Amino acid sequence: MNDQIAERVARGVALLDQKRPGWAADIDLKDFDMASCSRCVIAQLSTSYLDGLYQLEISGEGKHYGFDQFGEGTYPLLAEAWRKVIEQRQAGNPSPEIVHTPSLDDPTPLARDGYPFGG
Repeated sequence: MNDQIAERVARGVALLDQKRPGWAADIDLKDFDMASCSRCVIAQLSTSYLDGLYQLEISGEGKHYGFDQFGEGTYPLLAEAWRKVIEQRQAGNPSPEIVHTPSLDDPTPLARDGYPFGG
């Protein structure tokens, strides 16, 4: 499960780095809550979770980028992984400790968990 969390968050980080460089500086960790559609990573970067998905051009695919849970009980694990990345980025470390950084175009790392990319 932790590898899946790391892969998804790494994919989300890569997407945000590509679409919104410097994104971590705009996250308020005091208000951060991955389970909230108004205080999660992409909601803090837009007007809402759904608006953020639309702006990132990944509507309906948030779970593949670590923006939404993909199984019961994954929100706390996602929150911990995102918080670590954000804290490192805000401290000036652009290379968070993520086990695997998949290509944005390669869905293979996520397909093995029963949730094929895009589906």
